[in-house]
Amino acid sequence: MRAARPGQRLQLGDGVVLTVLAPSSPPLPGSNENSIVLRLEHERVSMLLTGDIEREAEERLARRGAPLNCTVLKVAHHGSKTSTSPLFLRAANPRIAVVSCGRYNSFGHPAPQTLGRLAARAVPVYRTDTQGAIEILSDGRDCWVQTFR
Repeated sequence: MRAARPGQRLQLGDGVVLTVLAPSSPPLPGSNENSIVLRLEHERVSMLLTGDIEREAEERLARRGAPLNCTVLKVAHHGSKTSTSPLFLRAANPRIAVVSCGRYNSFGHPAPQTLGRLAARAVPVYRTDTQGAIEILSDGRDCWVQTFR
């Protein structure tokens, strides 16, 4: 087993590349802040897979110039109010956002503040709690979203 480190790249075939963006050193306080963050690229389409990072890890990535601009953003930490900070959202500039959270979850995810920040940037949001499974399809030039229960 090897630990994920920023800059590691995996060639997945057919021009698909997975790059590790985080966690970086030194570790941040709290396990969520040290989640693995991945960038999946297929030609002109990219997906930012953010794990459970929160504001501090997001802002560290943005400040160090990590390649955050993406087509699809998997919203961090189930859409909690401690993630998807304004600085991070500006750097990511997603066309589509996906929130993975359980229906009727006790945390109230996604947070209204997070949904508000996405709405202010006119980013369409797909949510597993209301739409079920979410599938992102891509030909490398564009992407499509399918939802189903």
